Amino acid sequence: MNPILRSLIMFLYPSQCRHCGETLDATEKYICERCWSQVEVISGRYCQRCGHPLGNVSISPPSCKWCLRGTQLRKVRAAAQSGPVLREALNLLKFQGKLVIANRLADIMIEGMARLLDVEDYDLIVPVPLHKRAKRKRSYNQVEIIGRRLSRATGIPMDAKALIKVKDIPRQSEAAFRFLNVRGSFDVPDPSRVQGKGILLIDDIFISGSTVNEACKTLAKARPKFVDVLTLARRVDIYPKFNALENWLYEHFQSLPLKAQDRLERLRDGARQHSAPEDYEEYLQSEHWKEFSFRMRRGRLNCEVCSAGADQVHHLHYKSLGKEKPTDVVVLCDVCHSFVHPMGKMAIQAFERQLEGGV
Repeated sequence: MNPILRSLIMFLYPSQCRHCGETLDATEKYICERCWSQVEVISGRYCQRCGHPLGNVSISPPSCKWCLRGTQLRKVRAAAQSGPVLREALNLLKFQGKLVIANRLADIMIEGMARLLDVEDYDLIVPVPLHKRAKRKRSYNQVEIIGRRLSRATGIPMDAKALIKVKDIPRQSEAAFRFLNVRGSFDVPDPSRVQGKGILLIDDIFISGSTVNEACKTLAKARPKFVDVLTLARRVDIYPKFNALENWLYEHFQSLPLKAQDRLERLRDGARQHSAPEDYEEYLQSEHWKEFSFRMRRGRLNCEVCSAGADQVHHLHYKSLGKEKPTDVVVLCDVCHSFVHPMGKMAIQAFERQLEGGV
C-alpha cells in the first residue's frame, strides 16, 4: 500500500491496542510498545530441569518439587511468563490469523534461547506439530512460523516433518487432564531424521508439560542424542498446584492394572459424551439409585475400579462406549472420579481433601 495512503487511513481510522485500548502509532501492530514492555522474561533462578522460576525459594539443582514424576523431559526452558499480553498475542496469532505478530513473538523466543540455552548443543529444531485436520482449518502452524525465524537466527536447521500428530484432541488449554488427552498423539514417521541428533523441541506455551512430555517420549523412540524443550511462554501462576494434581492422578493411574486403566479411560470417554437424564427425579426412583443408597447407608462402598474404600465416594451414571448403560451406577473413589469427571474444579477439591488428610 502507498505509504501516504496508509498514513491517511491511520489518521482517519486509528487502530487500537488489542490489550489496553490505546491508539497505536504507524509502526505498531495490534499491541502497543507499552504493553510489550510488560512481558516478564524468565531469568535469574529457575529449576535446572523443568525451568520453573524459583524466585526466593531455597532449592538445590537439578530439579524442584514441581517437576513431573515419570517425565521424559531432560531440560525445559521458557522465554517468558504467560501474562495477559502474551496470551493476547498468542490468541491473535493462533485464532485470528494475525501472522505479523509472529515476528515479535519470535524475537522474544530468540532472546530467550540466547539467555537460557547454548545454541551449539543442538543439531535440529523440531516444532510441536498440529494434527492435519487442525492445520487444514487454520492453514498454518504458528509454532512452525516462529521456529523458522528461530532457525534463521541461530543457524540450527528446522525439520517440521520429523514429528507428526496422529491423534486429534481437544484444545489443551480447555482440557482438564492433559496427560491422558495426549497419550499416543505423536509419531516419528522417519527415525533417521532425528537419530543421534541433539533435538530442540519448541512449542508456543507450557502449561502442565504434558504435550511436550508426550512429544519427547515419542521422539526418544527414534534414539536421538537427547531432546530438550524451549517454549515461548509458560503458565507460572497455575503450574505448582496443577502439576501436583497431575502427579497425584498420574501415579494412581500408573499403579492400576491394565484392565482397570482401560475401564477408567472408557468411563472418562463416556462421561464426555453423556448428558444427565432429562428427568432426574425418575432416575432417583430407579433400582440403580436405590441400590447405591442402600450400600451407602450400610457402609459397603468400595471403588469399582481400584477397589479402594473411601470416606468420599462418588456415583456415576455415565454411559461408557456401550459398556455401561446411561443409568448404570458406578461407584468411584475420589481419585478415580477425578480421572473420569471432566470438571477440573472437582478434581482440585478432591486433591485438596487428600492434602488435608495427610495423604
